[in-house]
This record gives sequence, structure tokens and C-alpha cells, in this order.
Amino acid sequence: MRPVHFSRFCISSNFRKALSLPASAAFLNQSKDSSLSVVEAMRNLGLEYEHGIRANASLAVSWYRKAAEKEDPEALCRLGLLYCHGGLGLQTNYVKGVGCLRQAAEKGHVEAMFFMGDAYRLGWVSDSDGTAAFAWYLRSAEAGDKDAMYVVALYYADGKFGFPSDRELSLLWLRKAAEAG
Repeated sequence: MRPVHFSRFCISSNFRKALSLPASAAFLNQSKDSSLSVVEAMRNLGLEYEHGIRANASLAVSWYRKAAEKEDPEALCRLGLLYCHGGLGLQTNYVKGVGCLRQAAEKGHVEAMFFMGDAYRLGWVSDSDGTAAFAWYLRSAEAGDKDAMYVVALYYADGKFGFPSDRELSLLWLRKAAEAG
């Protein structure tokens, strides 16, 4: 399985614009830049406080939470991973983390779908559940995630978790993963 690489997350093309907005404007829902939503500004401020020059873990978590409260899928996914891995000073909390990931996945966030597969495979939800893990990986693969395509191919190749081995389906998903890059 792939390790979690937070840098894989998509950062808005408006990232620089978000950083130029005063934090108070995002908080008060009063952005003067109509091309950047308030929620994007909140999420991007979280990213800036996590990865930027002005790194501040508590502010990063605070801005991710504000964006997650507005049901931003990217912020929900980010916050979910931080809870699951105990990042930025948060205590590891699989219940909160998987809850955030599930919300993001149900909103169509492709990476959150993949991480829901990890949650079931690794037992973050309860006991490890290969069938539920496969269902989330397949959903992510069908939505275009190349890593999920590869995992689905491995499931079919190995016949894991009671799935029959299926060489043709395995090759099909390997080709799709290769074509996706």
C-alpha cells in the first residue's frame, strides 16, 4: 500500500490569492475576491499554516476545522487524515478521522474514498474488513484514482479476502492504472 503523502493533495490554483486574504475576511465570510470561495480561503489558510513560511500547527487545524464545518471535502479529507495519523499535534482518533473521511468520500472526494479503503483494510473502523476495503478502493478506482486502480488490480490478482482470482480483471485494472499515469 502507498504511504500517506500529504503533498499529493490538490492545492487550489488560487492558493496565492487565498494567502493574500486577511484571515478575518475568510472567518467573517466576506471575501472581496469572487473567484475564490470563502471555504477555499479557509482551507488554503490551513494549508499555509501547515506547510508555509508561517507554520503554526494549531492555526492550521483551526482553519481546516472551519472549512470542514462548511463541509468542504478537501478539508474534511485533510482533517480526517490528521486525526487518523495524529498529525499537527492532534491525538490519534480513528472515530473522528474516519468520520471526516467518510463525509468527504460521500461528497465525491476521490482520495477520501481511497483512504476509506485503507481505514477498512487497516482496521481503523473496527476489525479489518477486506470486503468493505475493496468496495471503497473500487469506488475510488472507478472515479479515476490511479493508486486505487492498482490496488484493485492486486485484489483481483491475489484473490484476497475471499475474492476469486481473476487475471483478466487484474490486467484490465493494471492497464487503466498505467494509462492514468
